[in-house]
Amino acid sequence: MARKNEPGYREYRAELDRQIAAGEFRHATLICGNEDYLRTSCRNALRTAILGDGDAMNASYFHGSDIDITEILDIADTLPFFAERRVIVMENTGLFAKAGGEVTERLLTYLTHVPETTYFIFVEEETNGTTKLYKAVKKDGFLCKCDTPDDNELRAFIRSEMRENGVGISGGTASLLLSYAGTDMLNIQSECRKLADYCYGRQEATDEDVRAICSVTVKDRVFELINAIVTANRPEAMKIYMDLIRIQTPPQVILSLMLRQFNQLLQIGELLGEGKTSQEIAQLLHLNPWVLQNRLQPLVRGKSAMGLTRALQDCVQANMDYRSGRIDARIAVEKLIITYSAKDNLTIRRK
Repeated sequence: MARKNEPGYREYRAELDRQIAAGEFRHATLICGNEDYLRTSCRNALRTAILGDGDAMNASYFHGSDIDITEILDIADTLPFFAERRVIVMENTGLFAKAGGEVTERLLTYLTHVPETTYFIFVEEETNGTTKLYKAVKKDGFLCKCDTPDDNELRAFIRSEMRENGVGISGGTASLLLSYAGTDMLNIQSECRKLADYCYGRQEATDEDVRAICSVTVKDRVFELINAIVTANRPEAMKIYMDLIRIQTPPQVILSLMLRQFNQLLQIGELLGEGKTSQEIAQLLHLNPWVLQNRLQPLVRGKSAMGLTRALQDCVQANMDYRSGRIDARIAVEKLIITYSAKDNLTIRRK
């Protein structure tokens, strides 16, 4: 959430839309924050606007920390092909979360004299406002924060999504849907589409419709999926996965939630290893103490940091491969389930 007196997402997006409408593009734009749906929406809108009628061959995409800065800067120096502008998208590189490094310094230097035809779009989930790169883009480019909106904005988002799907929804019913779907906007969008399909032919969705179609949240089912994976119960893991597919849960949503869940388990394991108490961990990670002690900590016991780290890294790689078109999201999820539901794949191996 935005701090008091700081602009919220609506203000950032309004300014981005103004720049797009006026054609006043900055040579460096940082789109950051914890809401994947909003980051993706802003990235796509800006990328499309900058390219204009230009061919997609004038757009380059780089994802992850393993980037070749020399290749990127060579592309940035290349004139666009039969178009006015060239776009370079760099996503989740980690450059805005840590200080220093050769890549950062070269990029900082380059951003002081970017060619008139080249535009950088940086998309980062995690940033550190004290880094030189963050400060440079904020000062001379444009910063667009995409943190999870508050409940009022999420309810408005639900009503908007339902309207687009031809079904009305009251404020109270939207609140009920929000309580089922959680705050992940990609998941909310998926639940709205299912609800609209369920209400086909009627003008408005009711509380009963929400309870019928959203009786168990996707987030809860993915937690049950992770539970089955880490306890090496492959048949149960595949059953839960197929149930999620059967109710039209997009595989990319499952993948995103799996990534977050493994990251959370790794953080819990590391904090337990540092001797932190359950109460301290709950405060640090903003978790419900009961959920932590009764649902999450039991999954971490007996699991190696190396195993959980490997699982998280494979989830990140699978997400990168899906986003870059190298693998279908469903295949990526199924490979992860099969790999990490194998017996002892996450447990401690003693020499």
